[in-house]
Amino acid sequence: MKAWLYDDSFDGLLTTIALQHESGERPESITPATQAQMNLFGTTAQVSTDPVRAERLLRSLREKVSPGVARVVTYVGLSELPDLEMPLFDFIELAFRHGEGVLSYHANGAVRCISDVARRVGGEIHRLKGLLRFRDTEQGILWGPLEPDHNVIVPISFHFRKRMPRERWMIHDVRRGLAVLWDGSNLEEREDKAIPAVKLSDDEGEVQGLWRAFYDKVAITERSNPRLQRQNMPRRYWKYLMEKGTG
Repeated sequence: MKAWLYDDSFDGLLTTIALQHESGERPESITPATQAQMNLFGTTAQVSTDPVRAERLLRSLREKVSPGVARVVTYVGLSELPDLEMPLFDFIELAFRHGEGVLSYHANGAVRCISDVARRVGGEIHRLKGLLRFRDTEQGILWGPLEPDHNVIVPISFHFRKRMPRERWMIHDVRRGLAVLWDGSNLEEREDKAIPAVKLSDDEGEVQGLWRAFYDKVAITERSNPRLQRQNMPRRYWKYLMEKGTG
């Protein structure tokens, strides 16, 4: 068996898994090239990333297994968590062998690991659909900054494309230096210096003040439950929440 190295990208990982699936062999290991150590007792092989082959693997999962299983695999890529290469390989092999029922194989370590990661990513996407706050800017677009645990701004943008189709907006992952812009007809991904600078409009401060006043007004003091609030609105998201006075 060989230890396979890929270029740290999710397309690279899927390319490696696709090649091994096609060969019918289970690799010794799959490791990002930047984290690989010298293998003194075996052989290593570097995989050239092939986005077409990676997409073909996902499409095959959607069509031959189920869209839900393909979504789980996609969420693993969005997680950006380490050491998931071999669990993902085993999960995909089981999915092709047993179909959508693989999601119920909780006794299997790989299925349990991959399902847990996908659940965490899906949970953050769902949570941020309700916690993202847009700000009015001088540029005439609505700016939604956030710093999620996972790289989830693209699936979040799909939600707001349906919810706010006539507005112009930008969802900005400040920590990763990534953004998705919607101009009323197209979504566009941007990185780093290609992300337009924004300046809040003169009215934005007043709007935030009104939002905080409304939030305080509708709160029922007798039913305050800080523990439940932190569960649904974790403190790590408060930096960009206007109602917390941090907007």
